[in-house]
Amino acid sequence: MEKVAVKVPEAQKEKLEEIAEEEGYPNRSEFLREVIRNEIKKRETIKKEVLEKIEERMERLEEGELSFEDLTSNKELEEELGIE
Repeated sequence: MEKVAVKVPEAQKEKLEEIAEEEGYPNRSEFLREVIRNEIKKRETIKKEVLEKIEERMERLEEGELSFEDLTSNKELEEELGIE
């Protein structure tokens, strides 16, 4: 495992320690590792969902269900993905 040093304001450090203790983590480092793992997983999931929606839209375009304008509409894609 690699070591990564991060500087945060005192108030954030105290909040990290408080949350880690409340959630039962043995220390703030383990809490931060969990936060990082969750963020990476969330981003990978979002990327996968976006790719799946794009593939679905391409298939609909090929089948004539969508126009090119529909395919490239970011607003519609954002609505499909629940992005505001």
